[in-house]
Amino acid sequence: MDIEEKKRILAEDLFGLPASCKEFFLLQEAKRLYYAVG
Repeated sequence: MDIEEKKRILAEDLFGLPASCKEFFLLQEAKRLYYAVG
């Protein structure tokens, strides 16, 4: 399973998760992007 596929599955799964899980995922994604850019 490649990264893009994993991200797509995670994104789909988010709709079935509690808000706290969504926020956690978004925080992790934001951190990842921050470190990738910075």
